[in-house]
Amino acid sequence: MRAAVLYATFALSCADAEARKRKGPCADYFDIQENGANFTTVVDPDITEGLMSTMFRTFIHHSGPGSKCLSPGPPSGCHRYYVVHYANCAASCPLTDGSAAGLAGSVDVDRFDRGNGMLKACASCVTSVSIACYGAPASAPVKCACPGSQ
Repeated sequence: MRAAVLYATFALSCADAEARKRKGPCADYFDIQENGANFTTVVDPDITEGLMSTMFRTFIHHSGPGSKCLSPGPPSGCHRYYVVHYANCAASCPLTDGSAAGLAGSVDVDRFDRGNGMLKACASCVTSVSIACYGAPASAPVKCACPGSQ
């Protein structure tokens, strides 16, 4: 009986530790600010093998109002996630009418600037750009040192 109680306590302790390691929602990783005339995009330019990527593709994690927001999921390496905030954008910016919402969850080759993460059509209304860096495992990403930070 005592052994069964000890085993059950151990099993619950392991389950709690495993639950703490699971990936959280997007807002746990990125500062998403969207209300009124304020918008946010999040992109990962390191979608293949971290910073040694030879591909010129960017994965879109969030693309403004109405879009899904995907938590980081780096398979390997340290990935940079550009979090870009926009405000008071012109009507020509696809964030203003929600037409960019469908971009989240896809791979981009020309809409976003890989050097700063900005949605090119909305570059004139950018208010800030920040970089969050996360590494594997994809199921429970951990912060890593962003390139050039050391």
